Amino acid sequence: MQNPTGDGYTIATVDGRGDVSVIAQVEHRDLTGPSPEIVRTGNRMLLLAAVARQIVCPFTDTVLDVSDAVLITVPGGRSFVMNADHWDTYGPAFLTARPGTEDIDGRAL
Repeated sequence: MQNPTGDGYTIATVDGRGDVSVIAQVEHRDLTGPSPEIVRTGNRMLLLAAVARQIVCPFTDTVLDVSDAVLITVPGGRSFVMNADHWDTYGPAFLTARPGTEDIDGRAL
């Protein structure tokens, strides 16, 4: 959401009661679209929330760490997190088999 002052963006969550929790505020002068910094911050927050929710890689049964986890979102909205070693092994074939799949790699954040 855009800050009321018009000079940046606010990354926030809204719970079931409608309460807003601000995660980060990012200064941004060009409001025509999100800057790479905003995209990176948003992706990191998404990955952090997904890792906190899932905790364990469903493929390797190892505890996930944001710095080497990968969030996968397949077309249709289903998402899951896996550790980076598993993604490095099976990710390219997965992307080929399911076009339109998006990934957020914690190693790049």
